[in-house]
Amino acid sequence: MATLAKLYKLCRKYGLTAEEIERIIQDWMKERAEKHLQRIVLRISPSQNGAIRRLKNAVYALVSNRNLNMQETKKKWGPFISRVIDIVGHHLGDKKYFTRLEFYYTIEDDVLIPKRLILHTWEAKPHKTIIIDERGEEIVLEGKSEGSSAPGGSE
Repeated sequence: MATLAKLYKLCRKYGLTAEEIERIIQDWMKERAEKHLQRIVLRISPSQNGAIRRLKNAVYALVSNRNLNMQETKKKWGPFISRVIDIVGHHLGDKKYFTRLEFYYTIEDDVLIPKRLILHTWEAKPHKTIIIDERGEEIVLEGKSEGSSAPGGSE
């Protein structure tokens, strides 16, 4: 792995400006730091709100189990999760989507520092409704949800 001094010499050799060298070094350091990110992947939840609740529980369990500094972690976690809730509300509204979360973080000086959250959402679309009456006869409705009117039902 190249050291910063070697990287600097290579950049100067190829005639890059100080700004370009600084940008390259910052990108290199960011990439190097991201390799050390830890992550929590949660199972699919029936709604985005449920997924966020699961994430909160997982983070607080992690902080407790590793004896991290809860007060300092809350200072980092609180604004991050508040922003997440605002963004999710803005993009998804009140509609419920199946959601899976990937949360990336680092731990520095016994403090959990949130870095990134990835939300994967899926919309549940009705596939098929099968109605079986008391005589054992079946009616199959393609793409109908449970609230749709069925033959013989009241409207």
